[in-house]
Amino acid sequence: WKERDGWLTELTECKWKGVHCTQQTEHAGKDQDRTFEMKRVAFIDLGENGLTGGPLPAEIGLFKGLEHLHLFGNQIKGPLPEELTQLTNLRSLYLDNNELTGRIPASMSKVTALDHLHLSNNKLSGPIPNSLGELDALLDVRLSNNDLTGEFPLELVNLRNLSTLLLEGNSIEGSLPHDISSMKKLTVLRLHDNDMFGSIPSLASMAQLEQLHLDQNAFSGSIPANFGPPAIRELLLAKNSLTGTIPDDMMYLGKLEDLRLGTNKISGSIPEGIWGLTQLRRLHLDQNKLKGTIPDGIAELSLLEMLYLNQNLLTGAIPGGLSKLSLLERLYLNDNALEGTVPDDLKFLTGLSEMRLEINALTGAMPQEICIMDLEFLSADCADPPEVLCPCCNQCF
Repeated sequence: WKERDGWLTELTECKWKGVHCTQQTEHAGKDQDRTFEMKRVAFIDLGENGLTGGPLPAEIGLFKGLEHLHLFGNQIKGPLPEELTQLTNLRSLYLDNNELTGRIPASMSKVTALDHLHLSNNKLSGPIPNSLGELDALLDVRLSNNDLTGEFPLELVNLRNLSTLLLEGNSIEGSLPHDISSMKKLTVLRLHDNDMFGSIPSLASMAQLEQLHLDQNAFSGSIPANFGPPAIRELLLAKNSLTGTIPDDMMYLGKLEDLRLGTNKISGSIPEGIWGLTQLRRLHLDQNKLKGTIPDGIAELSLLEMLYLNQNLLTGAIPGGLSKLSLLERLYLNDNALEGTVPDDLKFLTGLSEMRLEINALTGAMPQEICIMDLEFLSADCADPPEVLCPCCNQCF
């Protein structure tokens, strides 16, 4: 333990470190006509306190008045005790970042007051119980980075008050239910790094959704038209098997800050409307089959920090408008069919640390103004015989 003041001493448990009590009025007598005041443990807060061993004792179920149990960030081992489900007044259960094993008890549905369930970063296994969909009070569910299996439980879409659902980093299979769009209060949905497949439904009716992470799965088909939630800020669909084109109406997602569609099989040209998403900070369209040119209109993305257009079929010249992106840190244009010379104006990218230009059809010499920028990484087609003379490149192809 890091802090254990008062524990297992003559002091009442309400004075132990991390234990908080509330005063309640109790009734006694044959006719319940006598009252007396007593204290009950309502909050146990021992997060990040160096606790080891386990499992959690079955006696935890005796704290009938417990409302908050926070034991996150320790090294507690073993399964979740069934007795946890006797805590019918429990509102928040934070057991994340431990070494818990076994399954999530299906009887958790008995904890009807529960609004925050945090079990991320453990070693829990088995399917997510369907019965969690009966906990109407749930606002925040975090089960990420465990060993959970099975399909996405359809019953979870019944949680109409849920704001945050984190299930990433598991082995969850199956498709994303179309009814998920009925979860109108959801603001964060993270399902990345699982084994989900099938098509992605339109989520345009989820008016409050700000973060959607579906990357690193096996979703297929095209991105549907009228797809995006209007408040979305982070849209991550990379590393799937998506096909088709980028929908034109993505231009209406004006709050987007992070758009990642890389490592799919998306074809066609980049819609002009993408360059009007002026809040973008990260744009990943790499490793697809995108064609066409990069327009000067890219200069409108004045907040852009990372631009990945590499490994596509882009043609034409490197646009001078790139030089207007003063916050740009990484510029990846490699593995395309870009022509012409490297523009001198890229010297104005004073925040740039990495630029990859190799495996294109560029010619000439790397401008000296770029060489003196002393980038952390700079690459071009400068191997012998060089197509681009670049004495300052870290790597030549």
